[in-house]
Amino acid sequence: MLLDKQIKEHREKIKAYPQKEKRFYDLLSHDSVIPELVLKAVEKLRKEEEQDQRQLEQLERSRKNTGQHQIFKDKLSKIVNDLKGDYDGRETLEEKRDLLTSFDVRVTAIQGKYSFTCSIDSELNSNDFDESIDEQFRENLKEFETKYPEHTFSDIFDLVKELPYGSSNTAEICCK
Repeated sequence: MLLDKQIKEHREKIKAYPQKEKRFYDLLSHDSVIPELVLKAVEKLRKEEEQDQRQLEQLERSRKNTGQHQIFKDKLSKIVNDLKGDYDGRETLEEKRDLLTSFDVRVTAIQGKYSFTCSIDSELNSNDFDESIDEQFRENLKEFETKYPEHTFSDIFDLVKELPYGSSNTAEICCK
């Protein structure tokens, strides 16, 4: 599983940081080394370690929540299938049009492509909403936008568009 692989990679990366830091401190004993530069490098390394630790924690939470996401996906699929059955049960074109209008369905069509958009007037409710995930998402999004100002929010969620190296997938942005 991709998530397990990412968790393993982050654990190994985090495990290597103390040795990297020790190597920097060992450089301080050489006369030709500028201590300020070494200390800046150590500070940068510590920030990277903190970021990797946050990413690892987020990945572990994501793995835990995967089962809950599948339940939500199954429920949503059931709703869609129920709606499809309701649509198929309509006999006249006018009845079908009324059903689609009630869900505010919009069809965009250009030569060779089309898309459907609809909204359902309902309330999304989650008893286990985790504000830290929401906050982490916002932080990661800001970080991404700072690093790659030429990409928009919609670029992140476009499954076809290639993102820059180092931002491997949507899950990384959403769920660090």
